[in-house]
Amino acid sequence: MVKFSYYMKKIKISVLLSFISLFFVIFYLNGQYDTKEISDNVNFNNTKIENILFNKANIEGGIKSLFLDLYKTGKECEYGCPVIIGIHGGGFELGNKKDPNWQKIASDLNKEGYSVILIDYRLVRDKPILSDRTKKLAVDFSYEKNTLDFFERDQIIASLAAVEDVIASFRWLEENYEKYNLDKEDVVLAGSSAGAVTALNTGYYLSIVENDLSIKLKGVINLWGGTYLDSKKFNLPVFIVHGEDDKTAPIKYSRDLYDRLLNNGNYAEAYFVEKAGHGFNSINLYEIEVDGFLLIDHLKKFLENII
Repeated sequence: MVKFSYYMKKIKISVLLSFISLFFVIFYLNGQYDTKEISDNVNFNNTKIENILFNKANIEGGIKSLFLDLYKTGKECEYGCPVIIGIHGGGFELGNKKDPNWQKIASDLNKEGYSVILIDYRLVRDKPILSDRTKKLAVDFSYEKNTLDFFERDQIIASLAAVEDVIASFRWLEENYEKYNLDKEDVVLAGSSAGAVTALNTGYYLSIVENDLSIKLKGVINLWGGTYLDSKKFNLPVFIVHGEDDKTAPIKYSRDLYDRLLNNGNYAEAYFVEKAGHGFNSINLYEIEVDGFLLIDHLKKFLENII
C-alpha cells in the first residue's frame, strides 16, 4: 500500500478549511520537460495520443513543459465526446500521468465512449512559482493559516500550482476540442489521493470565482482524497470512494464532505470500503464490490447520471 506518509514527511492528506478557494485566476505558464512535443500531423487512427504539450509552467530557475495523454474514443460524437480528466496521486511529491492504475481506468472508460485526458502537473521537487494573482488570493484568503498542519509550505505551494495546471489543461481543451472531437461542455475531473484533492479544489475554484472559461464541469470523482470546502457554494456532483482504515487521508474528511454536500442539496455518492486503507493497492476498483456491484461499475453509473 502506497501511503502519503511515504511521499510527504508529515502529510496526512486532507483538507483545507475555508480553503484554497479562490486561489487563482489562471494563465498560460512556461516550461521544460524531457519529452518531445507532439506534431500537428496526428494519426487519428490511433486511440491514444501521447505527450501533447498543454502548458509551460513557471518553476524556480526556469520553466517546465507539461504534457498530457489523450485517449480518443475513435468515434464521432454529434457534439464531441464527453471528457474525463484524470489526475494522478503522489502527495504532490511523486507520480505522473503514466500511473498504470490511471492508464487502466482511462482505457476502460475510453471503451465506454469517453475521451480521457491524463495530465502531469508540477510537484514539490519542481519548486513551482505561482502567478501573482494566485499568491495574492492565497494571502487574501489566509490559505496557509486555514490549512491544517499536515501540509508544509512546499506542499501548499505545489497544491496551488496543481490547480493552476489543471486550469491550463482546460485552456488547452478550449483551443483543441474541435480538432480532437471533444465536448468541452461535458467535462468531469477525476483524481486519486493528492489528485482527488486537486480535482475537488479545482471544482471549488470554478464554483466560486468568476472566470472566462467556456468549459462546463459536470462533476468530480474523489478517490480517497479529502478537503474542506464551503459546500453551500460548491455546486457539483461528487463521487467518493474511501477506505475505512485509511491512515493517510482519514475517512472522516470524506464522510464530512459527503454529509455536507447532501445537507446542502448536492448530488453525491459515497462508497466507504470496510477494512481498506489508502490507494489503488488497497482499493481495487475492479475487484471490490459494494451493494452488489463493482466500484468501477458504480463510477461508470455515476458518469452516466451526470453527463
